[in-house]
Amino acid sequence: MPTKILSTKLYIPPPRKNVVSRPRLLDHLRQGSTSKLALISAPAGYGKTTLLSEWIDQQEMPFGWLSLDQGDITRSGHSIEARVYAEDSEADFAPSPGTIHYYLEPDGKGIRVDSGIDGKAEIHPDYDPMVCKVISHGNDRRQAIDRLHEALGRFHIHGTRNNISFLRAVLADEAFVANRISTSYCRLEIDRLKESMSREKSRIDDRIITASL
Repeated sequence: MPTKILSTKLYIPPPRKNVVSRPRLLDHLRQGSTSKLALISAPAGYGKTTLLSEWIDQQEMPFGWLSLDQGDITRSGHSIEARVYAEDSEADFAPSPGTIHYYLEPDGKGIRVDSGIDGKAEIHPDYDPMVCKVISHGNDRRQAIDRLHEALGRFHIHGTRNNISFLRAVLADEAFVANRISTSYCRLEIDRLKESMSREKSRIDDRIITASL
């Protein structure tokens, strides 16, 4: 089962037959950064979400090498996280439940995707419609913005509406790029951002028409 990287917690799916053995778990974690956690399938008896440290303690594994002192943690560059939701940005961000029939995540330098799906999936109306988190890293804020904007342009989700075009409009907005924003930014600038989304959609439609000729 492919390893998925999460930021703060270890997600453990319901018990199933192809569980990950202790040696394989060790291999998964050693192959990645010791400051990140791996998404795995765990032995029966564990709940849906367990803090990694708690799960390790219960397994009595020798994971002392995972510990980090404050002095070991350093800052490097700039990072931005965008949360992709199955929602309609043009209808007051109303949830858009349904079936995702096609799902293709972006990749590339400085790009990471934290997701619980990797193909066809159901977005249920009774739960949070978040699809995934897309995180970019760059040498500075502008590079992180540019990488995230470009990556979201290569993110394809078919079957439900999503907020990717809205996220790209925000990332392309001069006020956001210059960091001249507040917690009221989206509410105050929503009309202008929607206009930007419409212009981008028109350009895409024009390219589709041109390609079909």
